[in-house]
Amino acid sequence: ESKLLGHRNACMMLSDYIKTQNAALIDEALKHVPSYPDAYILKSLTKDNMKDFAIQKQILLDGLNVCPENIRIKTQLGKLYFQWDENTPGKQFYSNNIKPAEKLFYEVLEHKPGHEDIFYFLSIIESRYKGNKLKAIDYMKKCIEINPMKFAECYNLIAQYYKEL
Repeated sequence: ESKLLGHRNACMMLSDYIKTQNAALIDEALKHVPSYPDAYILKSLTKDNMKDFAIQKQILLDGLNVCPENIRIKTQLGKLYFQWDENTPGKQFYSNNIKPAEKLFYEVLEHKPGHEDIFYFLSIIESRYKGNKLKAIDYMKKCIEINPMKFAECYNLIAQYYKEL
């Protein structure tokens, strides 16, 4: 019963954070339920933390230490690595940020083979960073199979990949 109460309190604190943007509520939620993965993700995405790659990375790594198999944290960490690399203009090589992103994306696929975002990001990695357009096309087609609502966006990228072959 006390565990259930702790989860309820943590959920209420995160809900209050969303309404008030008071980051201290996230830390308070984590005190009640340290294994609450959404709290780590939300904490990494607060306004102040979003400005610093190292802080975001550490928060998500802390979450993985507590919840080592959580695919939501792994996905967010992979996106973090990917996006911070993407924010480096002119950088089109298989870098130190892209490699861990790709590794995390493959780990997520082992546990959730139908994760559309993962196929989307892997497609971009294969095309842009590894030059493997055909594999990129396959990944993008898998993304469309999982979520046909991404048809237009994905087929635009597929057309671009074919053009670059």
